[in-house]
Amino acid sequence: MELAAAQIRTLAQTADKAGRQEILSTLNKLQSEIEDPMEMLMRLSNFNILIAMFRVAVHVQLFQALDKSESLDIDEIAKATGVTSELLTRILRYLASMNVIKENPNGRYTANNITRFFTNSRVQGQVLHGFETNIPVARELFDFLATTNYREITDNKHTPFQKAYNTNLHPFEWFAQNKKRFEHFHEGMAAMASAAWIDVVEVFQKAAEQIPHATPKADEVPFFVDVGGGYGHQSVLVGRLYPNLLHRIVFQDLPQTLDQVSVIEGIEAQAHDFFTPQPIKGAKFYYLRRVMHDWPDADALSILQHLTPSLSTDSRILIDEIVMPDQSAHWHSTMIDLSMMMAFAGKERCAQQWKDLAARSGLRVEGIHTYDAASYASVIVMVSTRQL
Repeated sequence: MELAAAQIRTLAQTADKAGRQEILSTLNKLQSEIEDPMEMLMRLSNFNILIAMFRVAVHVQLFQALDKSESLDIDEIAKATGVTSELLTRILRYLASMNVIKENPNGRYTANNITRFFTNSRVQGQVLHGFETNIPVARELFDFLATTNYREITDNKHTPFQKAYNTNLHPFEWFAQNKKRFEHFHEGMAAMASAAWIDVVEVFQKAAEQIPHATPKADEVPFFVDVGGGYGHQSVLVGRLYPNLLHRIVFQDLPQTLDQVSVIEGIEAQAHDFFTPQPIKGAKFYYLRRVMHDWPDADALSILQHLTPSLSTDSRILIDEIVMPDQSAHWHSTMIDLSMMMAFAGKERCAQQWKDLAARSGLRVEGIHTYDAASYASVIVMVSTRQL
């Protein structure tokens, strides 16, 4: 058994992310083949305990305490966290059994790679968002579907979210009135910020490299417009990779979102509702990251239709989203798909669904470039049909 584990460990050390995901998928399938079905029931029962313990650990800063020292005993951790030794013993025993922390033979505990990952404030924001906002929504799903005769959810003001929070507001309207929850939401989004998409979008790379390192002219159109860009995390990453694009990058979001954002040197923040006409005409690239999956088809279509008239003949829309495979999808993407449905009446879309949305908006899909094979994260490049 140890030999087999060592061989798998060696494979994982030399594999890329997609390769590691394939190894994990294979191991998960093997587990389901050899485990007693009762084990599956026990794992199902464990999910609520696991996230509850993560919520406690985040609040008492357990992960930070372990990360600051080589190892700590129960009394030392109790002093650092304010949790009694008796309770802490049970919590640590559980987290160690889940491999979230490491339990040593001498009764001391140390941080492992998972512990260290969860010291990140943005990652902790995702934990808080999941525990405080998403769990109540999931709890309402069954009753909601029963009352709608098990129909697909397509109205974003009639979802389990509204039932969970006794509101008629769209989730984003509700977030605007619940600042702390909105902060957790954006911290979670920031935790997943990445510029990896640029590596596979050659048309963006070539265009960006041609922009001079010089102050743009007064009448120069922005190069990169980050539509629905939240706190500007993606725009910042683009500016770091291509400093020549600074003062040519604009990120847009609603005023209540931008009110939470500090000034970012070289990057303009612009208030804009993407359900209204795009005010910047003829930019080289309009980028939407994890925007479209928040919306049902009718609204997704409206977003594109309000953007399309602003395109020039060499403009492109870059949609950074999951592109679902037609079969054998990984649970990460199927989980996100159902999460979007429960809260927003949104969805993750397959390639044909993206092409259909484009065609109905006066656009065509020029290419789909996958930059993370494990999660199906891709950039769908759309151009105006006026270019044909």
